[in-house]
Amino acid sequence: TAYAADISSWLQGKEGIETLRLLGNIIPDDFTTDGATERKRIEEITADKNKQAWIILFEDEPVGVAEVDLNKTAEINAPHISFFIGDKNNRGNGIGFAALILLVNELQIRGYRTIYGRTLTKNIASQKVMQKSGFITDGLVYADTDGLIWQNYKLK
Repeated sequence: TAYAADISSWLQGKEGIETLRLLGNIIPDDFTTDGATERKRIEEITADKNKQAWIILFEDEPVGVAEVDLNKTAEINAPHISFFIGDKNNRGNGIGFAALILLVNELQIRGYRTIYGRTLTKNIASQKVMQKSGFITDGLVYADTDGLIWQNYKLK
């Protein structure tokens, strides 16, 4: 939660809104957040024994967030992962890939042999990171109840 202000700064303005939308969030064009709101969101995640979140650091600076959810949903099996590089200056240089590999290794150490994730079909960068990490598509492309189009992935 010490990094909540950093997270809120990544999610401001048009670029922040686009980041959230690429993660599958339905938000208005005038969305804003702050450190207190993001701190509360992180606390809610970490309070759930079936979820975990980590801040992704690069050169000792927070640049993103990685999460694991051990709850299966109607759309995706568990454990499923999600991650994003919020600091736009650090996108495209392998940090997301490295974070995903560390996340997968952590889950494998914990005994999970199949790991799931999903990306919006329009989020080409995330799809490339998933595939580069060894994930393969899992099922057909589908629309959720909000009309967002997703592709699930799995890694065995």
